[in-house]
Amino acid sequence: MRHIFIINPIAGNGRLQEKLVKTIDLELKDKEIDYEVYVTKSKEDTRSFARYKCQEEKSAVLYSCGGDGTLHEIINGAFGYKNVSVGVIPVGSGNDFIKNFTNAAYFSDIDLQTEGESLELDLLKANDEYVASVLNIGLDADVAFNMNKFKKIPFINGPTRYY
Repeated sequence: MRHIFIINPIAGNGRLQEKLVKTIDLELKDKEIDYEVYVTKSKEDTRSFARYKCQEEKSAVLYSCGGDGTLHEIINGAFGYKNVSVGVIPVGSGNDFIKNFTNAAYFSDIDLQTEGESLELDLLKANDEYVASVLNIGLDADVAFNMNKFKKIPFINGPTRYY
């Protein structure tokens, strides 16, 4: 099985990409694990790369290394392919998806991720898009949409942008 880490370079205010690549290499280079690290170029690139890997690989796990938006794009790129699973390494600003699980810290452990087993998850479908955890309308959706404006303000980061 191939492990493919798809990294959003602007997740976590763009400060984590280099550290994450080093951590993945450090954790996996001496193990007999077939892995690849890919840094995305855009939202569209994330989805198309995920779809490409689903078509190319016999068996793989695509790890979403970013936030909820990165996970959304990978799920939509991978949906319908039975030869892949999707994992999550949370490095985004909100990471709401992992808050649905008992121990969110497990998601940051690369060893646990690569050695763990997949579980099935229900998805929501709205307007031909698949959603893994939260589908917002009204005020919530407006806040999520506008929070990107706050990325330019240095002292407002992480979950603070949502309040």
